[in-house]
Formats: sequence, C-alpha cells, structure tokens
Amino acid sequence: MPPAVKVTHGHVQNAMRRAVLGSIVSRPTFETGNIKQMLAIARREWVQCLTDLRAVEWGPVSRGSNFTYAKSCPPFGVSIKQKRRCCNRDRICPFCWARNVTAELFFRLERASKIFKIEKKEMWVTMFVYSRTFSTEKGLDLNKIVKLIKEDRNREIKQFRSHGAFFTHSIEPIPGKKALAFRRRGIILTEDEPVIRKLGHTTMDCCLPENRAALAHITGSVTRYPAHLLRAEASRVKTMLDNTTKCRVRAFSGVLRSILPAKPNRRKNPNHEDTRRSC
Repeated sequence: MPPAVKVTHGHVQNAMRRAVLGSIVSRPTFETGNIKQMLAIARREWVQCLTDLRAVEWGPVSRGSNFTYAKSCPPFGVSIKQKRRCCNRDRICPFCWARNVTAELFFRLERASKIFKIEKKEMWVTMFVYSRTFSTEKGLDLNKIVKLIKEDRNREIKQFRSHGAFFTHSIEPIPGKKALAFRRRGIILTEDEPVIRKLGHTTMDCCLPENRAALAHITGSVTRYPAHLLRAEASRVKTMLDNTTKCRVRAFSGVLRSILPAKPNRRKNPNHEDTRRSC
C-alpha cells in the first residue's frame, strides 16, 4: 500500500474491518491493529485469487480491462487522493463486500434505530448464524442449495412478527476437502421477546442499540466475509460462482428494505467525508 494513503477511523470503518480483515488475517495479526499491514495482506490474497481465476477463464475477469479494474479495486477505511473505479464483484471481492454489504447494513441499522427512537419503540435485534456442509464427492446440484436458501429465508421471516430482517449467504469450497460450506447469517428486528428458540440456530439477542459502536460490532459480526473463496482451488471457485449467480449476496425486508439506501458516497454531511472516500 502506498505510504501516502491515510487510514481513517470511524464506526463504519471498524465494522468493515471486523467483517473483512478479521476474516482474512489471523487473529494475532488482527489484534495488532496494524491496518495498513492487514489491508496489504488482503490485497495480496485478492490479486492471487484473481490471477488464478483468470487462468481458469472465469468470465468476469477474463478480459484484460475487467481484470485490471478488479485488481485495482480501492481499499476501504482509508483516504486516497486518486479516485479509482470499484469492480463491484461483491460476491467475491473483499473490498466491495465491505462497501456494499457491511457498510450498507450499518447505515440502514443506524437509520432504523433513529426511527424507533422517535416512535418510542424498544426493538430487539436477533443475530443468527447457520452453517451446513455439503459433500461434493458424488456431485452436487448448486441450484438446489440456492432454492434451499430462499425457502429457509421466507420460512424464518414468517415464524414471527418482524419489523425488518437482513440476510447474507455464502457458499464456499473448503480448501483440501471435497465439500462446500454453506453459511447464512442475519438479523431480525422484532418487538416480541427474544426468538432464540424459534430459530434454532446459533443466535444472540440484544436491544437495538443507539450507540454507533455497538451497531458497528453487530454489523461486523453478522457480515463476515467468506475468506475461503480466496484460498480454495480456482476451478472449484469458478464452478461455484457460475452456478450461484441467482443467489443474492444480501437481502433486506421490512423497515430495513423500505429505508432508502444510505450509501456513504451519497451522503452530504461533511462529518462523513472520510467515510465517503474510504467506501
């Protein structure tokens, strides 16, 4: 990373670093707090992943210009003078994942928290993680997994009265094993008592906080980047990406969907200038 790059700090930046860098680098490295070093590690793994995908002729990066844009995708959480074009491959790009998944959820939650405060409603946020492993030794129809994702998501929302929900899904080839890891993470907003037993997944319940630091912690935890995509065999990653194009990376419902996208680059508040540049 160029020495002229200036690291920016804020709650949304902390959420993005927790979600992406905390998933890519080792825990001891993450705890050092050396952000430039961690971004350099993420960049190195991302470029190597792109090079391998180009070698197996993955369509989106097979052309020279697309490969260059993806390789040069700007980092997050830093202030850069030179404007760069984002590759918008948020299904696999760690930098676009941070901007389009983590940051967007943070700003939507922040706005929802203000709305509920005005309406004097106490809102519960239930965070859940669901994991399942599929063996690929005898072949596997990835379209069935995509269908399973949609059915499970709709079933969970209908189980209780929710004011809003967010889901993110990832299907990752497990390095060194003939298997795929399917993970679904999400949060559900409800006025009812905690719905831990209804979901049956690994969950955590708490009141929707007004504190932005607590919002950043929740957002970073629920939008963990699928780091196995960077390290698995390129041919397996290519097959997975080509067969899951109908699977959305993220999905919003209820109040989280009706709230207008509060993307950092559209904010006019001068207090968010560094966020706009970093995202």
